[in-house]
Amino acid sequence: MAPGPKQNKNQSNGNGNDAELIPGMGRLTQRELTAKLDVSASTVQTRRNHIKDKLNLPDSSAITYWAFQWVHHKV
Repeated sequence: MAPGPKQNKNQSNGNGNDAELIPGMGRLTQRELTAKLDVSASTVQTRRNHIKDKLNLPDSSAITYWAFQWVHHKV
């Protein structure tokens, strides 16, 4: 059986890596977030989409609002 595709260290696998993004989403721009986490913009977007899907949020503005509330302990 052939091995599956290798995962880049910066790629999200849909687990704990996504969680490290949440605090930054509530207070940093995407550019600041990519620099802080040393990942590409597409990686940040993929992780945001994973979180959005897990939380059943309708769109990107909803996830930004949710993250802001989470950072400020209102969720």
